[in-house]
Amino acid sequence: MNRYIKLLFVFIFSGCIIAYTNLFNRSFLQDYCSFHDNDNESLNENDTLKTLIPLTNDLDSLELCRGDGVKKCIPPLMKYKQLYRTSKENNLIACVIEKTFSTFLTAIMCFLHDQTAFRDSNRTLESDIYGERLCKDQNEFTELKKIGNWQKMSLFAVVRNPIDRFVSGFTDKCLREKVWKKYKQRCAQYDFRRCEFSSHLVKYQILQLDGANFPDQLLGLLEEQGLDEEGIKFINGSLHHRTPHSTMDSVERATVEETVLNSPYLLRKITQMYYFDFLLFGYRLPEIPRV
Repeated sequence: MNRYIKLLFVFIFSGCIIAYTNLFNRSFLQDYCSFHDNDNESLNENDTLKTLIPLTNDLDSLELCRGDGVKKCIPPLMKYKQLYRTSKENNLIACVIEKTFSTFLTAIMCFLHDQTAFRDSNRTLESDIYGERLCKDQNEFTELKKIGNWQKMSLFAVVRNPIDRFVSGFTDKCLREKVWKKYKQRCAQYDFRRCEFSSHLVKYQILQLDGANFPDQLLGLLEEQGLDEEGIKFINGSLHHRTPHSTMDSVERATVEETVLNSPYLLRKITQMYYFDFLLFGYRLPEIPRV
């Protein structure tokens, strides 16, 4: 099982790199890719396993994307698709980032959008799954400018340790749902490209999902925005529950995480991909063992 997951991990990870090579120009990421488009179908098991062989790590993590090294890293603050959820009553906009409390946050913002309808539907935050969400197309936007008076509203976003988010997303989308062909160009999504951060980062309140005080920070924010005590209790009662696609404590996730953390090669590549997520949102860069 572990060998299968490692093989699948490397194959799909390589596909992600190829996809991003096509999104930019080939010269920008040529040295960053271990594979080329016309090589994919000819890969055998031995060729794939070779990608797990560590490379010499002659730079520490902080130096990876400095100087000439920046050419091998994904550039920061480029626009990507946005997912906003609003509550006019609470004067609040949440930017939703996939695999970062996204299903729960969407449900919370739906509850704030129309508490009466949410309660009357006999839903809970954990049962309001994305595909059948109550507020579909009601309080959802893809651009800030489409939200009336958004400049006068409070903005917040929830972020997550980039490696943890990658491991969770890979486990859920690639190993469980097995939709990696469909999601090839989205398998490595970057927080710093979301939420129109390139233009409005200073206007956001950023909450770290893995922070020790995340529940208190979230509830405190909602209370500041006028949510009453009953609403706070309703949300707090669900905060520690898991959504159906949570990967926490799963065997698949543990195997993927072990593979990543024990491969200097993969750690280096993932750091080059998420370098600016680490810096912008206050996460420590991983230590990449020298070999």
